[in-house]
Amino acid sequence: MLDNNFWKKYFQVYDVLNIVIPYQELLDAIIKEAEIKDGDVILDAGCGTGNFELRLKKDKPELKIKVIGLENCVDGLEIYKKKIKGANVRLADLTEKLPFENNYFDKIISNNVLFTIAHEKRLDILEEFHRVLKPGGKIIISNVICGFSAFKVFVDMIKKEIDKFGYLQFFSLFFKMFVPVMKIFYYSSLIKKECDFGDFRFMDEGEQARKLEKAGFKNISEDKIVYVGQAILNIAEK
Repeated sequence: MLDNNFWKKYFQVYDVLNIVIPYQELLDAIIKEAEIKDGDVILDAGCGTGNFELRLKKDKPELKIKVIGLENCVDGLEIYKKKIKGANVRLADLTEKLPFENNYFDKIISNNVLFTIAHEKRLDILEEFHRVLKPGGKIIISNVICGFSAFKVFVDMIKKEIDKFGYLQFFSLFFKMFVPVMKIFYYSSLIKKECDFGDFRFMDEGEQARKLEKAGFKNISEDKIVYVGQAILNIAEK
């Protein structure tokens, strides 16, 4: 079982992913599909250390939006608040009733969260997302899939970093970040082990779409393969 102590250690090195190109591409895909507009109120459900909002502010600094982050790990939220001044974050358990009124959010983002929650509770969580989303609002949800390989992400990262920066600059950067990069991939291997033999379970093909439909969402997209083929992304509307 991956306990609070694990997630504390995990979030201490999690932000190294912000320099990993495949992870950047995943966040960019989520932002693109969200079609965020001025005035949008956005729920980042399972926000971790705030990388979605950080990337959004970098990519679309002109937008006036409100992002509310929910996370059940206080250590992740403390890092979030240090990174983004005035961050609107709340300590909350997604398996419980969300602390918002009906039809509150324009967009809901959930990235690599649902797979860490017991299979029998996933539909309940999506039904809560449906409740707090405005009619016509959009949800973008992504999760790593069965057969997930951190090694494939690692290899793709190396190829893309070398293509972008060249060998000399890549190895200079890599040696500086070697320890946190190795830690994050080690922790990813523990998560995979938990999904293979413990309480977690990666997403089956089509699972997100089926559960979104059962939760009442409509206009559900087909599975979009993202994160170097290691995750599935779906978009749906209320």
